[in-house]
Amino acid sequence: MGVVVLRLLTLCALVSSCYGAELAPCKVTCGAARACPNGAACGSDGYCHLRVGEACAGLPGRDARAGDGFMPDAGSAPDAGDGGPPDDVPPDSWRPITSERAPAPRRFHSAVWTGKLMIVWGGASSAGVQATGGRYDPRADSWTATSPTNAPVARRYHTAVWTLSEMIIWGGDLGSGSRLSARYDPIADTWAPVTVDATVPSTTGHTAVWSGSEMIIWGGGGFAPYRQNGGRYDPRTDTWRATSRAGAPTGRAFHSAVWANGEMIIWGGRDDASPSLDTGGRYDPRTDTWRAMTTANAPAPRVSHSALWTDRGMFVVGGETTGGFATARYEPAADRWTALSEVDQVHGTEAAWTGTELVVWNASWTPPGGRYDPVRDRWRSISTIGAPGAGEVTSVWTGTDLILWGTVLPGGTQVGGRYRP
Repeated sequence: MGVVVLRLLTLCALVSSCYGAELAPCKVTCGAARACPNGAACGSDGYCHLRVGEACAGLPGRDARAGDGFMPDAGSAPDAGDGGPPDDVPPDSWRPITSERAPAPRRFHSAVWTGKLMIVWGGASSAGVQATGGRYDPRADSWTATSPTNAPVARRYHTAVWTLSEMIIWGGDLGSGSRLSARYDPIADTWAPVTVDATVPSTTGHTAVWSGSEMIIWGGGGFAPYRQNGGRYDPRTDTWRATSRAGAPTGRAFHSAVWANGEMIIWGGRDDASPSLDTGGRYDPRTDTWRAMTTANAPAPRVSHSALWTDRGMFVVGGETTGGFATARYEPAADRWTALSEVDQVHGTEAAWTGTELVVWNASWTPPGGRYDPVRDRWRSISTIGAPGAGEVTSVWTGTDLILWGTVLPGGTQVGGRYRP
């Protein structure tokens, strides 16, 4: 413990505050050759980040141990220049995304937010499955291609996580080749291989979360029997550990997963017996154990939905269901589900938490977008002026904007936009 505190004081003494926009909050500028003091890691934002498990005393009243369930106020604005658009952007407004130098429009791709850039990779365009990607800078409204050198093989339906310094690509519907997974460094624009463990699910339909120190993969499968196992990948050692099956939910695919207060929460999807589920489980990697979740007042069973973790719990939105589209909120501390108002509710999977409201967008729905206030339990519509049309997109939340990007079919043209709540 003394070593942890000493390292914390050494790092934080060099800065005026602790950084609350990422899981490892203290930071100082990286030195030459991306060097950091006391073994800290140099992130893609150019700052040194504390190791997992160390405390950040600059955030009183919170469990701010890096990577141990620390969650800043979701939707809090990033530091000046960290991806935020100009301050004069009016609220409830849309702006376009340039197509100049953009990757080929696609669907079934991944997208992550680094704190400054949206990185999209893989997916399927009108030319076929892709092994290419792009880095989008919303401040400059510009694209830069990701290097194809040593990139993983082309794929779609894969997962991607952001580790504070790298994007890790895993699984999916793969092409042929030896590079089944890889880690991408956006500063160096380089790819590095990821050790493959044959016991870890690497097909479609799995989920991936970043715990602050490990990427946790669970479930999946393109068809039954679906997987009930998972794996924990440590990029520092390039090694895997299996997740326990004892007490785990039934094997499933196309479910959701969030990282929440030191746990991975799995919910929904389909298993060998049911086309859609309203069950889930909570996995604690510190003890390698599972806990069941209540189904009382849970939303209708569904697959291919979205889940968001916020300071008010986990919101489940959208998905394919035959039992109604109602959105609900799960509070793990109380093991309790609460239904959201269905008046003017929007059904969609592209969603973000602003810190005070849930924003949901689906251009094919009427109304196409909505903002939910959990204090008033009330939905209100959002502006459609300048909004993107219907298409297949992925989204990221920058701290100020919801960014959507993808393709319109048929034709394969780009669709996208930036929404400022």
